[in-house]
Amino acid sequence: MIKTELIERKVTIKSLLDFYDLDKVEGYCKNCENYNQIWSCPGHDFNPYDYLSQFDTAHLYALKIYLPEGADKDQVLEIFQNERRAFSDKLMTKEEETVALIAGNCYQCETCERLYNRPCRLKDKMRYSLESLGLKVGDITSDLMGIELKWSKGGKGDYLVTVGALLK
Repeated sequence: MIKTELIERKVTIKSLLDFYDLDKVEGYCKNCENYNQIWSCPGHDFNPYDYLSQFDTAHLYALKIYLPEGADKDQVLEIFQNERRAFSDKLMTKEEETVALIAGNCYQCETCERLYNRPCRLKDKMRYSLESLGLKVGDITSDLMGIELKWSKGGKGDYLVTVGALLK
């Protein structure tokens, strides 16, 4: 069993938007293979700042995933993906008069319809992530949640972190 720790913080959208920098964050996204390939990822056909501004509060969630000693890079990746998906699925089940922002890219379909220039076929299940909307997640986790992100080298490190939110 993987040990995890859930950290929660409720903030105003105004506070969250202090961490908005679309140009900088989208610049990182442009280096990812999912850029313009998955509907949940940038480039978006809407203004992310306006999208976020329609809400009043954000309930932030960070899941620290403690890595088992001796886990290799492939095991770490598998652990992270499994925990990230379970975490995101749980956030989506908490949606009541809120909208979930999941951790990382959407994973609902094996192949995204965006690759074929077709609309999302699971629009009711597709969710954006904080970073896809231009929010600096590293700064949010350290400044608002008190979690230091440690960038692992080849799967080595104490823990990984995945972050999501419920917007109301």
